[in-house]
Amino acid sequence: MSTSSLITLNFVDHVVGREQQEDPDCRQVAAVLLTCPERQSICLYLPTAAKRDRRENWCPPQGGIKRTETPCSAAMRELREELGIVKLQCLEYLGSVYREYESGHPRSYSYRRGHYHWLFAQATDYTLSMEKGVADAGYHHGGSVLHWCMEKMSMEKAYMLKGVILRALEGPLAGIRLWQEQRHLLMPQAA
Repeated sequence: MSTSSLITLNFVDHVVGREQQEDPDCRQVAAVLLTCPERQSICLYLPTAAKRDRRENWCPPQGGIKRTETPCSAAMRELREELGIVKLQCLEYLGSVYREYESGHPRSYSYRRGHYHWLFAQATDYTLSMEKGVADAGYHHGGSVLHWCMEKMSMEKAYMLKGVILRALEGPLAGIRLWQEQRHLLMPQAA
């Protein structure tokens, strides 16, 4: 099965509705494209569970949205719980992406798909503290993010992150030359 059949990159802009929260087959997730203060680097982290399973599966900050939360409030909670971040320069909703969980994926035992609500956030400083469930974390500069996408992430997660960065190039990363120069590397390759 190809990666593009597992992930729908349509960036539907809306909040989590009641019918979505009550869909037992779909996990609602807040995911954050967190940049350093200058917007030159993106934060990725290695979950403790992935390290324990000896999987090099790094990811952007993310976590489930509770019934009483909005995507923004869930994102703030996850940043605080996972990386110790309590203050941001900005937090902007980018849109949402659906991802089908393949058989064998750790979430596939509870859900058939994930609905990822992506937010852009800009940190006020470079301070990251490994909190609950985080084995390692750091900011990764421009081209190295693409290396991490290819080498240290699942294909599905890398495809989704590349799509999110492309989306951010139309908004909060639009004026950042480093990212504009990387655009061609983010584009899907012809099979």
